[in-house]
Amino acid sequence: MKSISRRHFLQRSGAVLGYTSAAGHLGRLSTMSAQTAAITTDYKALVCIFLAGGCDTNNLLVPLQTQIQDYSSYQSVRGTQFGLSSNLMLPISARSGEKYGLHPQLAPIANLYAQGELAFVANVGTLLAPSSVEKIKAGQVGIPINLYSHSDQQQQWLTAQSSVLTETGWGGRAIDVLQPTYGVGAAPNGLSLSGRSLFLRGTNTNPAEIGLQLPILEGADNGARDLAQQRLLSLNSGLSLVQSANQTVSQAITFSAAINRALSTSGTIATPFPSTPIGAQLKQAVYLIKARAALGSNRQIFAVTLSGFDFHSRQAYLEFNLVAQLANALSAFNQALQEIGIPDQVVTFTESEFGRTLQPNSTGGTDHGWGSHQLVMGEALKGSDIYGTYPHLLINGPDDITGRGVWVPSTSLDQYGATLAAWFGVPAASMPSVFTNLSSFAKGNLGFV
Repeated sequence: MKSISRRHFLQRSGAVLGYTSAAGHLGRLSTMSAQTAAITTDYKALVCIFLAGGCDTNNLLVPLQTQIQDYSSYQSVRGTQFGLSSNLMLPISARSGEKYGLHPQLAPIANLYAQGELAFVANVGTLLAPSSVEKIKAGQVGIPINLYSHSDQQQQWLTAQSSVLTETGWGGRAIDVLQPTYGVGAAPNGLSLSGRSLFLRGTNTNPAEIGLQLPILEGADNGARDLAQQRLLSLNSGLSLVQSANQTVSQAITFSAAINRALSTSGTIATPFPSTPIGAQLKQAVYLIKARAALGSNRQIFAVTLSGFDFHSRQAYLEFNLVAQLANALSAFNQALQEIGIPDQVVTFTESEFGRTLQPNSTGGTDHGWGSHQLVMGEALKGSDIYGTYPHLLINGPDDITGRGVWVPSTSLDQYGATLAAWFGVPAASMPSVFTNLSSFAKGNLGFV
């Protein structure tokens, strides 16, 4: 492998573990925040699970009998071989009385819907303004840049910016807003459990990025500098904090030591987690939540990733496997939150760069779409309902922008994220700094939490 320049290395690894003006805070990290003793009922956490690749949520939430359509609308396009059988689906009812079916592999968490601890937000996506097929085709409203690109749409979902590029994520900006109120503890309030996280990068704050795999550097000029840059700081849980730059190695050492101390005194968790990447990430999140008082954290946001949803072929098999991984990990996470006694103080939600076409392709898969349905979990929810507006499952219908079942979103990412951020504590006056496009939409809070 050829030598990689220092700049290229920093761009690829991007694992700066910092706070606001790190030098100004390092002196405070050896002691707990003054608010540590008050971390009781005021604690809240958001857990973002990014379904990377573009999840086919047309199969996660299927209409069985609604005011505008029934199961035949889905089956007529998906077919009997590619579509899910209505006999296999897990039936649920919205508060309106409309009937839907959940993917059968969601069985481990289906009971949470009936208990009011699970909800869905229908047809969410990146938008510049309220949109429709008619408005877009008439040129009355613009569309997000590079709409069907994985990398661009991932960035837009993580940053809540669909017309410009930005280096901060909406989770990081939320932390920026709340940090003056809740202070800093022994570790950042943003914790990525899947490596580099644009979502958690703020203007004044940076996350701890855990479990990141770094490239191997070669070349005589790298020497001790690159050895220091690749330093792995082991956590008691077996994952690692990874530091990318010499000037912040001491900071990472401080963070890892503080986290290890917190984990070593917070006790163990009996709930078993599945041996999958997402299972490992959510297990790590529970341990860090359990250690919140020792870390001095009143507010935490976690970033978790489940990859592999780009199903252009073999979807029937691959999707069943990934949805099972998601559901089993969520079930264990919910049980663990019950075990540590704060199921009403943590809200878990999904994101994905886009949905998939309702119409299958010729190779047993689906192609890139736009609007998609998102899952939200937690005791704090007003659950047992479908929020937003479910699309008409009609090719060339009122919601289909391409003629293949690509839904123009009826709910914006800004509305979805702002609802979560409001529960988290971001005040209405500060919401425009987190979601700069929110004012384009009449309803800024969807009310599901």
